[in-house]
Amino acid sequence: MGIERTDGDTCAVRRTGLPLVAASVLLTTELCRPVSAGEPPSNAAAVAPPSSNGKLLVGLNQARTDVIRETDGRGVPVAPESLIEARGTVLGSQLWTAEPVEVLGPPDHLAHAAVDALGWDGVVLPPMVLLGRRVVAVVNLIADVHQRRISSGWGPVTDRVSVSTWDWPEMRHLVPAPAVELSGIIAPARHWRTGLTGAAPFTGLCPTALLLPAHIARNVECLTHAEYYGPTVLAAAGPHDVDPEAVDVVHAGRSRAVATAQPTKITRWIYEMVYDRLVKLH
Repeated sequence: MGIERTDGDTCAVRRTGLPLVAASVLLTTELCRPVSAGEPPSNAAAVAPPSSNGKLLVGLNQARTDVIRETDGRGVPVAPESLIEARGTVLGSQLWTAEPVEVLGPPDHLAHAAVDALGWDGVVLPPMVLLGRRVVAVVNLIADVHQRRISSGWGPVTDRVSVSTWDWPEMRHLVPAPAVELSGIIAPARHWRTGLTGAAPFTGLCPTALLLPAHIARNVECLTHAEYYGPTVLAAAGPHDVDPEAVDVVHAGRSRAVATAQPTKITRWIYEMVYDRLVKLH
């Protein structure tokens, strides 16, 4: 980086494409050269006057001024960042925030309240990962099938490759029946896109729901996509609300699985994974 004198006491940094470390060395040794009148100001930070030993003390400009970017020789104002800024260090560019920003986690603790609001019947399992999606499954155990499977040595089979062979013609009369019923899948998330991505693979298998922060759940775009894809949208109360455990139904989706959906190897593996989690829970 090169440096230029903008007046008798202060200097400004001009971008020249040199590495950051080399630029910092130049800033401590290079002399300032005069800048002709009318030349646009540089687009980096303002710096302090030279110290008594001749070195330049470079600092960031904290004033709320527009940054000037040169385009075809003309200065174009660019809005400054409001929450973060990039600072150069010996390790490279680092991002710094002016003040802490609160990021809410997925409202997992409201899963039971969400099931009550939905009216689903079944056991609420802890959050689990299915098909790469983090979801909460609500299931019912089929007691007689479970007893037959245990007595015949057919416990839960969670190996996906093994389950994929169950639709082979020579295996169809040997495989066990599903021992659970899915009442629904809840996708808790901080944003509606993440929740919709989590619930989408299960829409043909059972009812689905998105459990979102209240201000996200009432987003117009969120409700539009929910109307198209069919999940129910639930608004979770925030920690500062009157009732932090409250859950409201913002949009009612499908109350049952898609009628035209056919069972596949993937859906059968999902049943086995949920069955395994239910057995371990008890």
